[in-house]
Parts: sequence; C-alpha cells; structure tokens
Amino acid sequence: MRGYFNFKCETCGEVSEDFIENTVEEVKCVCGGKSVKSICYGMATVKADGTDPNNVRAWDKWARVREQRAKQVAKQNS
Repeated sequence: MRGYFNFKCETCGEVSEDFIENTVEEVKCVCGGKSVKSICYGMATVKADGTDPNNVRAWDKWARVREQRAKQVAKQNS
C-alpha cells in the first residue's frame, strides 16, 4: 500500500516527502546521500487527482500547505 512519508537525509539534513510504498525505509537524496523515513502520515488511500469526493477537502488542504512550504523554502534559499 502506498502512502505519504517524509524522509530526512543523513548527509545534508534535507527533508523530502514522497508518495511511495509503505515498506520503503530509505531513498536517495538529491545530494546523493541516504534519506531515511522520519515521519509517517498514515496508511490513507487517496486518489491523487482530487476526484474522490471523500478526500477533496483534505487533498486541497494538503496541496495548499505544501505550496506554502515550498514558497517559504524558496524564499529562504534566495
């Protein structure tokens, strides 16, 4: 089953979020280091296209929060 999981790089400290299988414990960071699973958002089943009427509000909120976070990171890095 797939879910949203955060991974933190052991080399640079970058935190990334991926929609992947729940059995994956580590992924490769953009810096080349190893990112390990740090925070689990649960095992919710979500249609990522936003067409599931039961999850549209949750998906919209998640998308808004993610966009705001990306803007903050971009502002800090500039």
